[in-house]
Amino acid sequence: MFEKYDGLRGFWNPQTKAFYSRKGNRFIFPPEIIKAMPSDVFLDGELWLLPSSPPKLTNLSYRFGRDSFQEAMKIAHRSNETQLDWKRFKYMVFDAPTHSGTYQERYKYLGTLYLPPGIQY
Repeated sequence: MFEKYDGLRGFWNPQTKAFYSRKGNRFIFPPEIIKAMPSDVFLDGELWLLPSSPPKLTNLSYRFGRDSFQEAMKIAHRSNETQLDWKRFKYMVFDAPTHSGTYQERYKYLGTLYLPPGIQY
């Protein structure tokens, strides 16, 4: 069982070098994030933005991306990637769907990948 994030489902396609929504809509990302992504692995996860205000020490949900759906929606509704503070971007990967193993094997495989800062599994 995994923590549910309040983000947008995002699929990384290394062939087109782009992120896509569940419905196949392409998200606009800055070139530095695209260049840092794996070039040979399809990924499935959730895209989200950390809230712009600093967390309170008692607010542990900040760490897990809860209550940030409206922030994450900014990714989907921007045609110009310069309109977002990408330092707040996170991509929480939970699957490598084209890997041939079981889900457990695919998840273990994610741990062997180099994922750039802001990308976690």
